[in-house]
Amino acid sequence: MLSFYKVLQNIGWYASREEFLLFVSRVRSSEDATEVASLVEEFRACADGERVRLVDLATRLSASSHARSGEGTTYVKVRNNIAYIWNFLKLSRYVETERNRIHIPERHRRSVRRVMDASQDAEFVDYLSEQDWLASYGAVPDKANWEAPWTKAEDAREYYQRIGRIDAAAEALTREAPGISEKRVGAYRRVQIMERVLEDILEQNLDELEPGLRLVRRQFPTAVGPIDLLAQDRNDAYVVIELKRGRTSDRVVGQVLRYLGWVTDRLAQGNEAKARAIVVGRNYDRKFAAAITAANRVSPYTYDIRARFEPWPG
Repeated sequence: MLSFYKVLQNIGWYASREEFLLFVSRVRSSEDATEVASLVEEFRACADGERVRLVDLATRLSASSHARSGEGTTYVKVRNNIAYIWNFLKLSRYVETERNRIHIPERHRRSVRRVMDASQDAEFVDYLSEQDWLASYGAVPDKANWEAPWTKAEDAREYYQRIGRIDAAAEALTREAPGISEKRVGAYRRVQIMERVLEDILEQNLDELEPGLRLVRRQFPTAVGPIDLLAQDRNDAYVVIELKRGRTSDRVVGQVLRYLGWVTDRLAQGNEAKARAIVVGRNYDRKFAAAITAANRVSPYTYDIRARFEPWPG
């Protein structure tokens, strides 16, 4: 949304339907916004006949990514979904649409500038899937961030470490904590590698965590984010298994309860006896203990990974 604001600001606070279909819909980042704004300005400078030819060309340039859907071109795909896209953008109280254009009225422009000035710490997140991206909208931001609910470096780091992209998580950490030493970044990497190893071990040895557990899927996709491991016990109840991953107590408990609620509703058909959760971590604090007491379907576990070395007898 911030990139969309930036484009509109740079092109007179509005885009025609054709400009949106051809250019504005392709914005993915702040860097894209500058380039897209330039393309819109060039399009506006074209003669009417040239603009008609460009639109005609866009309807005929097929894209292999849209061949399966039968839509053929990116232009056609966006055109077929423009009502949905514009309604989504209108969730912002600053955006309005008319039949052939989308715009930010003058009465809202000062507010949009203020939002953009305050959003210098906004972070682009390379989500694995559209479902993960949509799930991020279901996460309620901390109260302190209600006036700035965009994704920050901390959110990017947590997402990347969850899906095992350790290099990307470490890079996000350097933006989250400017000036952090290489030594601390290295220590962070080692912890994340250990957590990833733990998840690998759990996937293959769930019976060691609890006899009778069997894996349903690792990184199970849900509308509120991917579950580390989803299993079923010997009574066929669903078990959400989450690694603490160094997250704060409030975050890990809140996340687990969201997953548990989703699984209870969608997989266990509302039967609470058929869904529970396990958290696996190294360290727990008093906040976690207080929160977990109220969450009577969540069980905390600790772990210890040891490597044994012996001389080669040969």
